[in-house]
Amino acid sequence: MMWACNLGPAGQVPLHQTLIWKEITHSKRICYNKEKSNFPDPVKWKMPSTRVRIKKETRMLGAIQIMTGLICSWLGRLWAYLLLTQFVTFQNWYIPFAATLKYPFWSSVSFIFSGFFTILLEIRRSKSLVSCTIVMNIISACISAIGLLLLLLEFFIFNLHSNSTVWSHESGYLLSQYLFLFIVLELLVTCTVTRWACNVTNRRQ
Repeated sequence: MMWACNLGPAGQVPLHQTLIWKEITHSKRICYNKEKSNFPDPVKWKMPSTRVRIKKETRMLGAIQIMTGLICSWLGRLWAYLLLTQFVTFQNWYIPFAATLKYPFWSSVSFIFSGFFTILLEIRRSKSLVSCTIVMNIISACISAIGLLLLLLEFFIFNLHSNSTVWSHESGYLLSQYLFLFIVLELLVTCTVTRWACNVTNRRQ
């Protein structure tokens, strides 16, 4: 919009036109300041964080996994000692499937690694560690399910011949019961950690 400026005597701008120009300039300055205030300061812009939100209890669950793996390993050593010292008695009808297949040893490695990644996830909280934790806990959950099936089969065979047991069989059966309880604990913990990690992944998407 063009404004006509009528000059007064001696080439001077009249007072009322000067006031109008000042009001227009002031209003434009106010509009510009309002538009500028709607945009955040580029210095204060925050880059998207690569850290993820993890529950504080995750570290405790990771410690439980590591302790469960160590306990399973020690139960496996006790089973191995019992098998070596009482090898003749275990050649009959009682076959400890979990101890024979050395399940406590290779399962404990998986449990310890799962706990290590779970604790590391709570400390560093990166997206790559979320994926690694999910994979390791799924593997541990599958291994736990296999161990439970082996022990249930062992318990079934033991109960079929419970009338003709000896002390070594009862000792082995007691060790297998302890192993069963800790494997159930590991399965519950791995399922909980996997569910929390999957929720974090879905939340970020």
